Amino acid sequence: MNSYLFTLALGVQDRPERWGSVSGYYLCLAHSLRRLGHRVVFAINPKVRCRKGFAVYECHQVANHAALNQLLSAEDFTHAFIWGGRLQADRETRARIEAFGVRVLFSELGWFPQAGTVYFDTQGTNAEVSFNGRPYAECLAPTRKVFNKQRRDFYRKKVGLGFFASPPAFGVQAPDLGKPILVPLQDESDTNITLASPFSRMADFVDCLAQTYPHYRFVVRPHPSAPASNLPRHVNVRYQESSVDVYRTMADFGLVVGINSTLLLEAAMMNMPVVAFGKGIGSGTGVFHDVDTSNLPGEFEQVSIDSRQAEAYLAFLLCQRQLFKHDLRSRRRLRNSYLGGILGL
Repeated sequence: MNSYLFTLALGVQDRPERWGSVSGYYLCLAHSLRRLGHRVVFAINPKVRCRKGFAVYECHQVANHAALNQLLSAEDFTHAFIWGGRLQADRETRARIEAFGVRVLFSELGWFPQAGTVYFDTQGTNAEVSFNGRPYAECLAPTRKVFNKQRRDFYRKKVGLGFFASPPAFGVQAPDLGKPILVPLQDESDTNITLASPFSRMADFVDCLAQTYPHYRFVVRPHPSAPASNLPRHVNVRYQESSVDVYRTMADFGLVVGINSTLLLEAAMMNMPVVAFGKGIGSGTGVFHDVDTSNLPGEFEQVSIDSRQAEAYLAFLLCQRQLFKHDLRSRRRLRNSYLGGILGL
């Protein structure tokens, strides 16, 4: 029997209550692990809202890392889970747990779609995952069959296609600079920006694009839940209202340029060529054209993406890495997943 410790926002000072929205994923996983005969314990920041589902588990209100040490000293855990893992508080949590010889796994929301999906990794999340930074082999026929089916479902829901309508076959297009360039902005407080972006302010990012490429037209989409203030005005830039459905208007654009975000992966899934700044989950895999401020392309017509590499990586994420929330509640699906292999189920 293994003993699993689920942690939520331990040591986090900045709005730890946000972790309440993702605690349901851990509850689903805990449900399956307990039914498989394993022990489950939760260590929760006192400011995180406790769902009713926690009542059936051993839960500890852990106010600081000293309290975490006391829990680890009194218990014998085999595995521990950390959501995110990139904050300084998370790194301290990891260090404390690993000091007791406990294996740590990290988790974060998935991509296709983001809501209702999750992924796990032994090394970290986003730019710190163990599976980016390398090209992926071309899809084999069985994988491509599964990928095409799941991509079709994703595409239909995002674009609003009818049940009998089929999306175009996968194939990343060449940039069409006769059309505007879509620039989705990020939440400036997101760790993708604070830890892995060459731009800490979205205004600086817009300035860079507009001034470096005055002959292109940019449509900038502020982050819907965290719009940046004081965004600059340029003659070659217009701003898209958050009420506009970005997926249904994706075909209006000839290129997507952004800083590591889920929307960039979704755009690639919809055959869009993507230029990506900063380090993220797609960096070094071939799914994007990676750039930074020291190697900006002279023209975006130079952007070229190998569709075979892009398909291989997207298929890996979609078919072999992301798990649906309901998968976590199924003992059979959990055992048959890569997570089951990591946990030795």
